[in-house]
Amino acid sequence: MEIKKILILIYMCCQSFMYAQFGPVQYIDNDSDSGDTSYITTADINNDALLDVLVSKAYAADNITIYFNEGNGSFDQQIIAVESDPIYVDARDINGDGAKDLLLMTQSNGDLILRMNNNGSFVTRTVIDTESTFGKGLVIDDFDNDGDQDIVAIWQHAINYYENDGTGTFSKTAILTTSGSPNILECWTITKADVNADGNMDIVTGETIGAVVYLNNGNGNFTPHTVTQTNHTTITSLALEEIDGDNLLDLIFTSATGDASLYLNNNNTGTSFTHHSDLFSATPNSIKRLAVIEVNNDGLKDIYTAFSGNPRVFIQGNNSDFSQEIILDNNSSLFVDNVAVADIDNQSDKEFIWCSPANTIAYQKSTSLKMDQKDNNRVETYPNPMEQHLYFSHLEDDVRLKVYDISAKLLIETDLQPNQALDVTHLKAGLYFIKLFSNTVQQTLKVQKR
Repeated sequence: MEIKKILILIYMCCQSFMYAQFGPVQYIDNDSDSGDTSYITTADINNDALLDVLVSKAYAADNITIYFNEGNGSFDQQIIAVESDPIYVDARDINGDGAKDLLLMTQSNGDLILRMNNNGSFVTRTVIDTESTFGKGLVIDDFDNDGDQDIVAIWQHAINYYENDGTGTFSKTAILTTSGSPNILECWTITKADVNADGNMDIVTGETIGAVVYLNNGNGNFTPHTVTQTNHTTITSLALEEIDGDNLLDLIFTSATGDASLYLNNNNTGTSFTHHSDLFSATPNSIKRLAVIEVNNDGLKDIYTAFSGNPRVFIQGNNSDFSQEIILDNNSSLFVDNVAVADIDNQSDKEFIWCSPANTIAYQKSTSLKMDQKDNNRVETYPNPMEQHLYFSHLEDDVRLKVYDISAKLLIETDLQPNQALDVTHLKAGLYFIKLFSNTVQQTLKVQKR
């Protein structure tokens, strides 16, 4: 099992080589209620400088649960509110008292609810608003730049803005309703980002028509712009991150078909995006959430999600390609279906949190490690990408050579002499790892087959 220690991706530019792999599953909860998790996030609820795990549990559980982080890998589970069919929860200081309050939505009743934090008690419950259709989600930010936290919430057939007066009292403005929409309106998901880099927080929604950017003028007034093509509709999960190195926020999303796509941002208007590529496919309506995070410390953002029962990472390669896939935990009988990322062990790197209907909330650590600093005497390969033969520079002695694919399967094992080429004709297109052994060389190389 030595190859399991060869980390999956190598950072081969500038000063060092970098790899990525994931540690064992660390369980947060595995009781029967944990299988009813509808949403998972993190927040420092009790102000102890540790991120706690906050979940809404629907179906048979019907509650909001906080797993208080004890700082030693253990979590203290507390059910802090009973709610009917909660679909979303988040925490923020709503009234400016320094304590994080809870905002949540129920799915079937369509309630937007505030639970104020009173010395750790969340008994005070206020229904901010109710819509007649399913609740979907919300985002919290200072959308009108007045120093307090406002809300934008979506339901199946409505998007509303709630302006906070600073005390937790909200004024409602409808952004979009079925009756006022020129298109068939059904909303699925929402996120926030300053898409046009003007200093004002905008919102982006996944709707029946596609991905829609609502530009904020800084006063909480939002103007919609549909930014996807007509063949990319019914967007069910989305994320905005800088992908291609131009300092513009790009758009990654999944559709109800199960297909994931990347749109690159053309400029700072926030309204011009170009379809770059379709990334991967899953079962229709199976992807609940996307997280975009740098996994292997190569300066490129990767994608974390779950489908077909497993948490998965898609590593970004050349030209914003995400074809290399890593499965964090291969026990598909758990049916992992929801993910989040956060630094819950206070060691600077973010953990990969996931939950499943099979009564499991857990996380795994990325155990990326750095190899020796690159120098002019290290063995290098060319051409890369390779085609028929692969050559090695700075190879001065005979070496033992092993070639592995990304799943750690050994494909080639042979002895290699200096100035000898390796025949790779039979290898398929993809990413490979070459491990070299001798008395003077111990090195791992990443190569790509065209």
